[in-house]
Amino acid sequence: MLDLISLAYFFVIQLLPALLGILFVRRFSALGPTAGLICGNEAMILLYFLHVDVADINLGLVALVVNFLVTFVVSAATKDPSPTPPIAATAQRAVGSAA
Repeated sequence: MLDLISLAYFFVIQLLPALLGILFVRRFSALGPTAGLICGNEAMILLYFLHVDVADINLGLVALVVNFLVTFVVSAATKDPSPTPPIAATAQRAVGSAA
């Protein structure tokens, strides 16, 4: 039962790089989070089922690092044709103009 809960946690935490990129990065292409999710989940599945131990570090954390790297490298390498401002900057600008 604990293994199933761990796997569910590992899959859900893979959404973190996409969420942070959407909120805080100005030039963030849709291809980056897609590639990051695929690579992060594949890394997690491979590490889990092959019983690889990476210096006693949680496998979800290792897969998350892979996901972050792939997400931001692919987003930097591919250009989005219509860059939009990050959601956090738009919200801050809206709050600043209301005051």
